[in-house]
Amino acid sequence: MPSTQNKQLQKYLSIPLKANGFRKAGATWRKSCADAICVVNLQGSQWGSNDFYVNLGVYFTALGNNASPTEYRCHVRARLDSLVPDPRGLDRMLDLREPIPDDERGAQLSRLIEGYALPWLDQFATIKGARSQLVGAQLGRRAVVTGAALRFLESA
Repeated sequence: MPSTQNKQLQKYLSIPLKANGFRKAGATWRKSCADAICVVNLQGSQWGSNDFYVNLGVYFTALGNNASPTEYRCHVRARLDSLVPDPRGLDRMLDLREPIPDDERGAQLSRLIEGYALPWLDQFATIKGARSQLVGAQLGRRAVVTGAALRFLESA
């Protein structure tokens, strides 16, 4: 059962995600794109009830028929904190013990989703875009790509 903190953070994340066509199921949002399903997931840490992570994933429909993939089943995955310029700032926004006004927290999280998560997902939403991202030297530091996805993108 989701904690009160988890539900509050889901509320903040839902605003920009729903505005961009994502549908929510539990603490996961999905959007069907050209060649993939884009996934955003709010994960609570197993080590602390106030520690949360925003996970991103892209599931290539050519590599499977799962209409509702979980983030950990995606072919390309990253955490939002690896994409933003200030990971500690994101951690503060995701920690509800931090004394940040609700409207400011919601606005900051929306900006981070719109400025970093959605563009990252868009880059991988097509085979062509994903293939071009594999050329980038920074990909390995920011994302995990399955072997099946690498082989597929190299041969497609």
